[in-house]
Amino acid sequence: MKIAALQPAYLPWLGHLEQINFCDKFVVLKDLQFSRGSWVNRNQILNNGKPQWITIPIKYQKNKRIDEIVIDGSKQWKKKHIQSLEASYSRNTHLNSLVQIIDKAQTDNLFEFLTYVNRYLYDIFNFMDKIEYRTCKDLSEDRNLRLIELCKDYGATQYFTGFSAHGYLDLELFRSNGIEVIFQKYMPVAYLQKTQNFIPYMSVVDCLLNGYSPSQIKENNFFNANKQF
Repeated sequence: MKIAALQPAYLPWLGHLEQINFCDKFVVLKDLQFSRGSWVNRNQILNNGKPQWITIPIKYQKNKRIDEIVIDGSKQWKKKHIQSLEASYSRNTHLNSLVQIIDKAQTDNLFEFLTYVNRYLYDIFNFMDKIEYRTCKDLSEDRNLRLIELCKDYGATQYFTGFSAHGYLDLELFRSNGIEVIFQKYMPVAYLQKTQNFIPYMSVVDCLLNGYSPSQIKENNFFNANKQF
């Protein structure tokens, strides 16, 4: 059993989906402390061939959990995000669906909104059976022990994580608990964009709205499914 665990992200990038694709279970931790400047409430799309941030405005308060964060509804941000998507990409089924989903979401709770919007993406990639939303309140406050306890809860013997986790994971502690840590080495695969040169690390919607279906994304190895991690 392989698992990965991450905080939620707004319209996540391909590397996020690669983790889901590679694992048996993908755990979304909803009550980690919110960090400003993270990917939780923002991501990038291409507009006129240049990266553009689309950010959900929030009523920020220090030391709040992600599931406590309230969206600032005074900014007319939905209208701006929808206009940016419609101006940047040609109409297709996914654009129509995303516009409707963003527009119809009624909650002002950030976590609830992310769950509602990302469910569409997880569903079209047939990932919903892998997704588990989880609280950390019954887990250790120590970052390493928390992840080890999470692995044991799911009977996982492998933990898949981003390469930056090298900086804080205690690999020997994981090994002594019978858990192998596998580091993701995401390698972008170029696809057709409305740009002269390929620009990686955009939200997955950039790929979808440039005409690639979920099955084409998998078949063309955009998740690097056959590489050795």
